[in-house]
Amino acid sequence: MDALRKWVEERGDDDCPYMFVIKDSTGVRQVSETTFNDWCSGLLTDIVGRRVNPHLFRESRATNLVVYDHKSAKVAQKLLGHESVETTESAYIIRPAGQDESDEAFI
Repeated sequence: MDALRKWVEERGDDDCPYMFVIKDSTGVRQVSETTFNDWCSGLLTDIVGRRVNPHLFRESRATNLVVYDHKSAKVAQKLLGHESVETTESAYIIRPAGQDESDEAFI
């Protein structure tokens, strides 16, 4: 989340609602899927020092919603578009060590 906040600061103010954008003489627009994948596998992987892929961002956002923003897994489920909350809990939410499914944040 700190890295995303820095990215938004660096990007500056604009009216584009998307996180990852390209600014050029035609204005500001969302990057294409291909460009984002290239950024992940090249630039972002080099910066972070580990393999980065687009699903890492989904997983990170779901985890932050539940663990740090104290939202329910159902909120993350809705954001991610999963039919089942179990999919969200098992595939996307990373629980800190020592925290199990009975903890309040996961009810």
